[in-house]
Formats: sequence, structure tokens, C-alpha cells
Amino acid sequence: VRDIAVGNNIAYFAFGSPGISGTTAYIGSLTWATSVHAGRTQSTYTADVLHFFQDPISGPQVVRGESTNSKISVSSAQGFTTALSFTTARDVVCGGVDYPFTNITDYDDQLYPFKEDSIWVVKNGRSAKLNIGLDGFPSSNTGRAAIAQNLFLLFGWSHSLERLHAGTLDDIGPWRDGGLKDGHQGPLSALVAYTAWTLGSVDAGSTGRSAAMAWNGRGWHEFFRAPTTG
Repeated sequence: VRDIAVGNNIAYFAFGSPGISGTTAYIGSLTWATSVHAGRTQSTYTADVLHFFQDPISGPQVVRGESTNSKISVSSAQGFTTALSFTTARDVVCGGVDYPFTNITDYDDQLYPFKEDSIWVVKNGRSAKLNIGLDGFPSSNTGRAAIAQNLFLLFGWSHSLERLHAGTLDDIGPWRDGGLKDGHQGPLSALVAYTAWTLGSVDAGSTGRSAAMAWNGRGWHEFFRAPTTG
């Protein structure tokens, strides 16, 4: 499973697109049906990243990104027994196929697809590249974790956290000030908005010691540390 999106009491699973991961597994779905779990595949559609989005005009949507063709497409949300339908007429291309998608989120009524080398903005069926200079430093960690909180868009980049608002981009990562101890550094692998706090997990890799961190707008605090390395 490469990504998960949840909406309408259904969890959707992305298993990758053929040209990137070599898989032919279609999008899967899972729900709790009265007293048992029920699962199904979503027709013949594949995805590398998924997102559930409330469109201001079209209502609840399931959004998928396919790195094979660098396309974002949407389907109206359905009940569990009805398959999703991603029509080619609603496909939006986000640059070339050189680098794959890493994530999709929404912010300010717009979709933000992340790729290893860039960030895109999709609205009303059109895409535009957010030119903030990521081209020279492509990374699978770009946008790997991303959320909207307090009218900001927060997203991971390298071993740090970026904050975007009204055209201004700030770096607020845990490397600032005293930074993290040796062996504890790593990219942010997940983010959660928790009232006024931002919670993030630092993935220190196979030889480091990962941790869960909290940021209150002034500094970072480690509130859980992995018991062992790796």
C-alpha cells in the first residue's frame, strides 16, 4: 500500500501505477459493513497517491495521482457498492513524468499535488507550478507529510518543515535553534493538526532513533522516542 484516503466511511488504498511501481493492482477499498469488514477493487483504476476532497462546486471527491503519466484525476465520491469513475475529461497534467508524485492535499479550496521535484496547484481543472526553487534538490521526502492548519499549508521538505501562506514561505523545521541530537535527524513522515499544536513524526531511518515531535509556534518538543534504533 503506497497511500490511503478515507471518506464517506470508506478507506481507499493506492497500490501504485504500472509504469512506476510495476504493479497492476487496482485501487482497493474497505468499509465496516454492519458486523464485518467488506472489501472491493475500484474497476480498472490505479493510483500512486490518493486524497479525499470537498470540492466547493462538485462536492465530495476522491482524487488520484498517477506518476506514470503525471496526471491528477477525480471521481465523485460513491457509496461502497458503486465503483469510482475517473473520467479522462477531468484529467489534469502536472508537468513531466521525470519525477513521481509523493502526496496530494488540499488548501484554500485548491488541490496541492506534490512531486519529488516540485509542488503544483490545481483549481478548476488547471494546474500551475508553485515556483519555490525545489527543482535543484529533488527528494522523495518533498511533501511526504503535508497538512493545512491555521490558514497555513505545512509540508515536509528534506529534513525540515515548510510553512506557506499568502505567497510567503518560512522554514520552521526542528533543525533550527539547537536542532536534534546526532542519530535523531530525519525527514518528517507524517503531520497532524492538534488544536494549536502541530504534531509530526521524524523518521530517523534504519540506523537512527525516530520520534514524535510537537511544535507550538515557538519551539519543538519531543514527546515520544522510539525504544530502539531503526
